[in-house]
Amino acid sequence: MRIGCDVQSVAELRGKPALLGNRAVFSADERAYCERKRDRVASLAGLLCAKEALLKSVYGFADPPALTYRDLEIDHAVDGRPVVRPGARLAGWLAGRALAIDVSISHSGDYANADKYFERALKELEGIVNRLERGDVELEESIGGGCVGPRHLRLHLAQRGLAHRALE
Repeated sequence: MRIGCDVQSVAELRGKPALLGNRAVFSADERAYCERKRDRVASLAGLLCAKEALLKSVYGFADPPALTYRDLEIDHAVDGRPVVRPGARLAGWLAGRALAIDVSISHSGDYANADKYFERALKELEGIVNRLERGDVELEESIGGGCVGPRHLRLHLAQRGLAHRALE
């Protein structure tokens, strides 16, 4: 897992109007979302933190792609939760490593904060369990060692309460 974190002073950002409307930093949808908020600048600060946190966490990997702010967009689910919408370059890099991204954005007083989490996608674990159920005896090699075979991994998952049904 990789974590990126960023903190931004909202007051400092208020003093940078050119950054607030910069199309190289914020997409049209991001700017429109923030325009609907009570404090547009605080919302933009949260989005900027989310993007900075993502870039920091990506660059913690050995093979990071060259990214800009426009390679990712921060959208929001119906319940208000922030969601990362990766552009093509980032999406391909994530898919090639079976990584998923989660983000958390907070505001308090004059500060905005965001944390990014990269984790191995649950579908990778589902795939491993499916392969075990088919009797794949070469699993150890395919997941890079550390496991003596299908029986060992089944035991490992069972000890942690990760039965196949919990993955559905």
